[in-house]
Amino acid sequence: MLAIFSFAAYTIMPKPVKWLEYELYDLSSKLADIKTLSDTAVFSPVIIEITSDKAEPEKISFEDTEKITEILSAKENAPAVMAFYAPIAISEPASENLTLIKNKYQELKNKKKIKETGNDFLQIINGLQAEDKTEKNLKKNLKGSKYVLPIKFNTGMLTGKLIEMPEWISKHSIKAEQGATLASAKEEGVSFIAQSGSFTAKAAGAGHINYFFERDGILRFETPFIAYGNKLYPSIALETARIMLGLSSEEIKFYPGKKIILGNKTVPLLSNSELPIKFISENIQTFSSKEILSGMLAPETFKDKIVIFASASQSKIRTANGLRPYFISIASALNTLMSDSFITRPAWTYNLELCLILAAGIFTAFVSLMPSWLFHALAATMFIAIFAGAAYMFCAYGIWIKASIPALALAEGYAFGIMKRFFVRYELKQNKIKYSSKPPPLPPVAMRQAYMKKNAVAKTVPAVKEATGSNVIKKPYVSAETCAEHRK
Repeated sequence: MLAIFSFAAYTIMPKPVKWLEYELYDLSSKLADIKTLSDTAVFSPVIIEITSDKAEPEKISFEDTEKITEILSAKENAPAVMAFYAPIAISEPASENLTLIKNKYQELKNKKKIKETGNDFLQIINGLQAEDKTEKNLKKNLKGSKYVLPIKFNTGMLTGKLIEMPEWISKHSIKAEQGATLASAKEEGVSFIAQSGSFTAKAAGAGHINYFFERDGILRFETPFIAYGNKLYPSIALETARIMLGLSSEEIKFYPGKKIILGNKTVPLLSNSELPIKFISENIQTFSSKEILSGMLAPETFKDKIVIFASASQSKIRTANGLRPYFISIASALNTLMSDSFITRPAWTYNLELCLILAAGIFTAFVSLMPSWLFHALAATMFIAIFAGAAYMFCAYGIWIKASIPALALAEGYAFGIMKRFFVRYELKQNKIKYSSKPPPLPPVAMRQAYMKKNAVAKTVPAVKEATGSNVIKKPYVSAETCAEHRK
């Protein structure tokens, strides 16, 4: 019964069990952080924290972004890739209002409600529209650069009609190699917030900036894709990695619940299509927009680097190693994707976990037949083997073995054995029977048969006749002690 219950818990993974497993996962991550160097940055990015827009705090300031991109547009300062981890606040241009006036004027003209005496009115509007281009400098600064723009999805259950995705984003989507689109991604988007501005058309990529925390509020995994409509949209870290590797969107192969193929690189995934993040333990180079604009920093610092534009007002996030700056998520996810060391769960780990649960069930079934010393020694050995083995495989090879369910099954069996032995001892004590781990004594009949077989009295001692010739046969002499023992 305990084994069946453990198998059900292994299949469903209720909240307490999942919490325990994540605690073991975090402990293994900390041990790996101490014992290995696999968490160091392969491609260490540079973070530029830009002040938030006053009207829209979730976006970064347009003025500061425009000035910084102007500095970085010089050939001697040009970064390899620029990833915008927060959307740029583009103020609504007056040209949009002018367009409405122009359209209204054209409508009234077609209905012959007004008369046109010349083209002066339209010329004025066209002239104002040509002058009022708020992002024309930003577009000029980004020309020729490789930059990735963000998408923010709202996920959940679809309740209405989806808004059509802009062409500059949809062209960077991919399709799953196996299975339906909605079944391929862990999350489904129902609406989105995208970057506005004419410079978006020349973006090298577009990626979502969604991160999904576990129930305990800790971020452990990257969601490589979010489904929207009939397409899959990559994360901004995956999109940046694609651009760094010089691949097109068509060259990304996504096998749901198995792996992602980026050119010649294979990135293994968990069964729910998530990627465990190896968080960078070292400090990332971080500069504020004020430092750059004040001239305190040499512009060539960013030459051929990965530059991430982040918002200075964003709060920190919880990781297994405590509170970290929120941009550590994209930096660590990018580092994980570009490295050759991953946290994986091969197919054989599931069979191993089931075998461990079965071993705990066998231990419980035969707990009554074991001597006391063997019972405790075997339980201690199995506990150490489960936890030490799982920790070693995680730290040495990055293989995640879920040890919580087998350990709980073994703990249940050990507790069952302790209680059973306690109640057996209590029952024997009440009946004034001394407890012993030796086998019980034989019953009287069996004891007599064993005694007769051992001594073989009738066969080994012959009968003797008296010398006088009497027909009376005298039996051999048997002592009183032997008779008493025989009667017993």
